[in-house]
Amino acid sequence: MYRLGLFLILIFTSISGHQSANPLAKALDKFNREYPQEKIYLHFDKPYYYTNEDLWFKAYLVAGPDHLPSPYSDIIYAELIDENDQLVLRHKILVKNGFGRGDLELPGLASGNYTIRAYTHWMRNFDAAFFFQKEIAIISPIDGNSLQKELSDSLALDFYPEGGDLITGVSSRVAVKASSVEQIGADAVIRLLDDQGNLITILKTNEDGIGSTVFTPQPHQSYYATINGSLSQFELPQAKSNGYSLNVNPFHSSDFVKVRVSAPETGVHRLYAIVQTRGAVTYASQIDFSENTAIISIPKKDLMTGISQLTIFNENWQPEAERLFFHQANDLLNIDIQTDATDYVPRDSVVLSIKVTTANGKPVQGSFSLSAIDAEQIDASLNEESILTNLLLTSDLKGHINNPSRFFGKGATEQTEKLDLIMMTHGWRRFAWKDLLADQYPEINYGVEQGISIQGRLLTAENGEPLKGGSISHIGSFEGKPSIAGTQSLKDGFFIMGKLYFYENEENYLKGEVMGRRRKVREVFVEIDTTAREYPSPTVRKIPLQGQSTGVIEDHIEKSIERQEALIKFEFAEKARDLGEVVVEGTRAEDSEKFGQQYSALDFDDYLKFTQNGENALQLVNGRLPNVQMRGHGVSWQPILTYNTTIRAPNLNPLVLLDGMPITFAQLRALPAARIKKAEVYRGTKQLLEAGREAGDVMRGGVLEFTSRTDEEMLEYYKRIGSNNAKTLPGGLYKTREFFAPRYISSTPQNPLPDKRMVIHWAPMIETNTDGEASLTFFNGDLETTIRIDLQGISSDGSPGVGKTTYRVKK
Repeated sequence: MYRLGLFLILIFTSISGHQSANPLAKALDKFNREYPQEKIYLHFDKPYYYTNEDLWFKAYLVAGPDHLPSPYSDIIYAELIDENDQLVLRHKILVKNGFGRGDLELPGLASGNYTIRAYTHWMRNFDAAFFFQKEIAIISPIDGNSLQKELSDSLALDFYPEGGDLITGVSSRVAVKASSVEQIGADAVIRLLDDQGNLITILKTNEDGIGSTVFTPQPHQSYYATINGSLSQFELPQAKSNGYSLNVNPFHSSDFVKVRVSAPETGVHRLYAIVQTRGAVTYASQIDFSENTAIISIPKKDLMTGISQLTIFNENWQPEAERLFFHQANDLLNIDIQTDATDYVPRDSVVLSIKVTTANGKPVQGSFSLSAIDAEQIDASLNEESILTNLLLTSDLKGHINNPSRFFGKGATEQTEKLDLIMMTHGWRRFAWKDLLADQYPEINYGVEQGISIQGRLLTAENGEPLKGGSISHIGSFEGKPSIAGTQSLKDGFFIMGKLYFYENEENYLKGEVMGRRRKVREVFVEIDTTAREYPSPTVRKIPLQGQSTGVIEDHIEKSIERQEALIKFEFAEKARDLGEVVVEGTRAEDSEKFGQQYSALDFDDYLKFTQNGENALQLVNGRLPNVQMRGHGVSWQPILTYNTTIRAPNLNPLVLLDGMPITFAQLRALPAARIKKAEVYRGTKQLLEAGREAGDVMRGGVLEFTSRTDEEMLEYYKRIGSNNAKTLPGGLYKTREFFAPRYISSTPQNPLPDKRMVIHWAPMIETNTDGEASLTFFNGDLETTIRIDLQGISSDGSPGVGKTTYRVKK
């Protein structure tokens, strides 16, 4: 799996020369198979919002190192959390084949920097840093300027020796990060000194608050640093007398990553190097370390795009040094967006043509989402992130990365050294090699969630005793179609039903019935486990949003108020439609004509109110349909049709049909009465019986036909009978609303209301065809402005991509 399995075992065996490498291969293979990583990315319609607006998003749920649409979970939880770690909203969103859409209403919220967090039930087994997290600003007209947060003047220094440790007598590179209390990187001048006060070097941090230096720690010596001339001292990690120092140069050449491994005199002659990306091993080699130093070259052609983890192991396969580095292969998607014109007039229609290809020009099928915003009302550059930066960079790093988009696309080459410093200072580990080698794996407390699970007990209504072997049915509807499912109660009346799909606040029920021979039990009661579900703590990292000027905020407030007023009127005008009258005509044959025999029928609706819980279809027709009797007992009970005839072949088994198809007696006995709408008997005449005896006709004994209720009729039936043991289900899915955008007939529409929308269009579910193409149409607003198009998405094989373009609207 994911370049592992036999391939990995063979590589490890070949570089070690013996089977001691197999435990490492097996441990990593087990980790990837049994603990697959899921990631979520949410694409939003815009970067910040006005209170009482709607926030729209597309959810991408992927799994594994190749970022394929997740085959595991199909429900995600999206939360809005305020600055005080208080939960504001939580929605349960359905994702199909890895993709879903949602929205959040932002009613009456105070201005502030909020956090949107998303996760699956399965992701809760691991570090919450794996959760998707995005900071957004919400602006209120009452207190809009309160968004401006002052950062603390107090700065801290953290030190990150390359490879993990400082080693005495070995030249080591050390990254230094200066950050505020809020973990925001800061410009700083740092002086590095020894414990005698002697200056070692002076370095300056970049805009991320990171710098680096190279020096050789001396035995019995300690070191400290000062920042911006302050008297405060920050101690460096104590150098070790033995160990390994790494120096990784991802920019050595276009073909190789150069790595230098150094150590004092160790007597060690062999080391091993392993490179893995998101759990997929891409490089493995044995290192000759007889000279206490070694140079290795890692071929870039074998590396995956994203963050790679290089680990150096000793002869006993214990990890000694580690380093992250970033590699970008030539495998990003090319997304071309063309408009049908260069300039448009207000309220004009815009036709977009989208073409997605691989780097070598092959068409790409995939799922994408598109936002078209007014670039003069919204500053889209603030805290910009995309599916590209998230899946390949930020989701595999700990802490906040400022403006990650600068590391991709145009100008990315100039940012490579800054990105490498981020690799040294923001690194984290999804797993620790030592834990895997010790057979220590994450504790699994949360299973993969597919659909909604409901559990509870089935009890007798009379005295509340648990009822084993009873029937529990789910009756409801989902996305316009009926949803019917069932299970049986176990010991102590316990039951659990999974893979249910229903929306919150829509009618869905659980109904209990007695099955088998529990004739004395007339009424049962379904007890649903309503224990409040435990959710992860809403405590999240706080990343103050910067760069929002007072002018931007005030303009956003003004335009948002106008848009809210106009949208209310637009929705009323555009959404009210007269569908007219629809008449359906047709004819049907009379039931009694189907078999040309003597006919009788029984409508179950007339008798169900007299039935006992769990009664099946045979029990209900017994004695109620003319000439239908039962013989046998228990599980062998079978219907026969009796005849008043002189023919010596009375009391024959009829042909039994369900909805026109033959069924067995066992299947018939399993049919609950509630599922049947009508029973009909076609009893043969004397002439038919005689003819049938001679010809061996299967219908000689007549026909007993049952017509079942459709799922729609089952739902209506349960609503109608209003059984006292039917329970409305809690915990349904959030039903995402439809994004509203007006459609204008011409450039001079009849609707005179002003249209000053900020989000011109939001299309979350765009799919490219086999030619890599898609198209869509939307309408401009009234303003002269620049419209910015942001298309994001992922191919069917897991490659993320981003496409952008702009066009002008002129009067």
